[in-house]
Amino acid sequence: MWRASPGLLLPALLLLQLAFQGISGKPALHDLTAKEAKELLCSKRLTAVEYNTALLERVNGVACLNTFASLDTEKVLKEAAEVDAKAARGESTQPLCGLGFVLKDNVDYTEYPTQAGTPALKGNIPLRNNPMVTRLREAHGVVLGKTRMHELAYGITTINPDNGTVLNPYNNLMHSGGSSGGTAAIIAARGVSAGFCSDTGGSCRIPASMTGT
Repeated sequence: MWRASPGLLLPALLLLQLAFQGISGKPALHDLTAKEAKELLCSKRLTAVEYNTALLERVNGVACLNTFASLDTEKVLKEAAEVDAKAARGESTQPLCGLGFVLKDNVDYTEYPTQAGTPALKGNIPLRNNPMVTRLREAHGVVLGKTRMHELAYGITTINPDNGTVLNPYNNLMHSGGSSGGTAAIIAARGVSAGFCSDTGGSCRIPASMTGT
């Protein structure tokens, strides 16, 4: 019997998933790129609830990576259902048609606390949305929760003494870089196809390079 190292278990599962995908010839919904998902959503071959449910199932399956600071399944599905209801009435849901996104936990959205990875801001509910979140929602995007980050974005590892380390999906013995490690890791793990980060001195670029996103 071959015993996988804990650090190699999730990468092995990712490889198995890709192998089965190759056999079936049809990618799982969570494996779709943002472009592929948007095309299916906007052509009504896929509903926003179906797509975001698949993403939530995937997120639950890779919870060991510790990528989320806050996630409310009911809120996600409510936003997705609102998009589907609008489409059913014959109204346009372009350009995003229910595509799911994650937000780094320093991006304000009134439906979730903005804690920026620090205990000093625990439970901090913003009074208004970040303008880019407003535009995302107006474009019929769905917010799939908020991702973990290096405390106050002041570091390049997302090793956080308060809420733990965001693990690298390709080697769980490694971290995912920072400060936007949560966003990069959950995209790399196929939990979502797009997300927001912030970058002053490499906070998007470093985790992107460490996770292949």
